[in-house]
Amino acid sequence: MVDRWLTFTVNEYAHYPQFALLAWLWARALDGERTRWPVLSVVLITTLLGALDETAQYLWTTQSYSHYLDFNDWLVNGLAAWAGVMLFYGFHEPAPSASLLSWRSRAAWVAAALVLALCTALATCGCVRLTPDPGVQIGPGGMDQKVLYLQRAEGWYGHWHPGPRHGRYWVIHPLPALALLGLGLVGVAAFARSASGSGGTERSPRPQASTLNSPLHSQGPSQ
Repeated sequence: MVDRWLTFTVNEYAHYPQFALLAWLWARALDGERTRWPVLSVVLITTLLGALDETAQYLWTTQSYSHYLDFNDWLVNGLAAWAGVMLFYGFHEPAPSASLLSWRSRAAWVAAALVLALCTALATCGCVRLTPDPGVQIGPGGMDQKVLYLQRAEGWYGHWHPGPRHGRYWVIHPLPALALLGLGLVGVAAFARSASGSGGTERSPRPQASTLNSPLHSQGPSQ
């Protein structure tokens, strides 16, 4: 179901292992011992890097055949980031001290807020526009007179299009794509808070094996 809406060629499936591996590497770099669980930071950083990669493709590397900034791939990269986090942590139980509100999580939220503020400012000042005027075709890269157009001609976003080999595919509009990404990050944050125990009762530290085997522990309560 996901791939019917988000991907349309075999090449698109490469996003899953690429960004899952990237998220796995970020998780290993930030939490090699699996004691802090910076789940939100890893997913957010990986998703932002995926968005930057797609933007670079639209502007430079694939500008000859990119008709729009591909928000479908933004969502695919976010899904892959979440998969990479699950692969890294698997069924490991969070440490009692794991907390969502680490400085890395705060930094990730600040970075996301700055990116959102920058995009809002660019859209407000007219430097970024969704689509050109009817009948106007923007050249490769989507830039025209210092204005970035997210689609080079009207009619791409929010419509079905014939696939390059068979079938058809849906090009998601930027607004619902960003809304889905935001909801996904909120879900990741809720999961991280629940898993770390910061959203409810605190976890009590497990007794050490040496304590369990000590003579005082085995004697029971004193009379």
